[in-house]
Amino acid sequence: MCRLLAVVSATPRGVADVVGQKVLDAWAAMSRFHRDGWGAAWVDAAGGSPSLRYQRSVLPAHADPDFTARALAPSRATLMHLRWASTGMDVTGLNTHPFVSGGTALAHNGYIAPINVLDSELPVDVVDACRGTTDSERYAQLVHHHQEAGLALPEAVQRAAAELRRLHPSASLNAVVLGTGSLVVVHANEAAVPDVAAMHAGGMTVDNALAEHLDGRYYRMSVKRLDDGTLAFSSSGIPREGWVTLPDETVTAVDLASGEVRQRGLLEG
Repeated sequence: MCRLLAVVSATPRGVADVVGQKVLDAWAAMSRFHRDGWGAAWVDAAGGSPSLRYQRSVLPAHADPDFTARALAPSRATLMHLRWASTGMDVTGLNTHPFVSGGTALAHNGYIAPINVLDSELPVDVVDACRGTTDSERYAQLVHHHQEAGLALPEAVQRAAAELRRLHPSASLNAVVLGTGSLVVVHANEAAVPDVAAMHAGGMTVDNALAEHLDGRYYRMSVKRLDDGTLAFSSSGIPREGWVTLPDETVTAVDLASGEVRQRGLLEG
C-alpha cells in the first residue's frame, strides 16, 4: 500500500512548485503511516542529453530532509513514492520504490499476490532479474522485458499491466513509470480492496484515518492540468481542488518532448 505523485512540465519545475505547498504537505504527511521509505526518479537534462536519475530511502518522508530537497528540485518530469510495505515484505533498500531497469523507473501502488504464484506466471528472465522480494519489482521487470522485446515505454507498460490484469483480476496495478522520453500512469483497479487489517495494525483508526483511506477510494488516481499545460498525477489522500479522477482501467502516456497526452483502455488493442 503506497502513495504516488508525479509531475510533467515543459520547463524544469519542482514537484512542490507544481502541486503547491498545501498538497505537498498533505502528501508528505501520509508518511506517518506510509513510513516504510520513499523514493523518487526524475529526468536530468544536464549536458543536453536527458538521463534518468533516482533516489531511494528507507526513512519516512516526513523525517528525511532529503525528501524536501527532492520535492523542491526542478526537472521536466519527476515521480515520487511513499511506501507502506505489504504484509510480509521486508523494509529494505532493495524493496524500496522506484525500481529502475534499463533507464526506466516504476513505482507501484498495489499488491499482486501470492508472490510464489506470480513468479510461476512470469517469464524466467523477469524473475531472475529481481533483487528484492516485492511484487512491484516483478511488475517493473515485466515492463523492462517488453521494452527489451522492442516495445516503446507506453506500449510496454500497457502490455505488462494487461497481462497482470488477466492473471490477477482484482489486484491494484496503479503505477507511475518514467523514462527519458515519456511518463506513463496506470489507473487500475480503483475498486481494489486495500489491506485494512494492516492499516489498523499500523495504528490507523476511524478517528485518525487519512482522507480516502478507509472509505473505498484508496486506489483512486487523479490528474490536474495547469494553465500552461503542466500535468500532475496523484493517488488519493490530497486536497481535491482542481483535480479530476482518471478513468479506471486506463493507461495515460505523456510525451516529454511534445507534451502530447494519449490515454487508452488497459485491455485495448
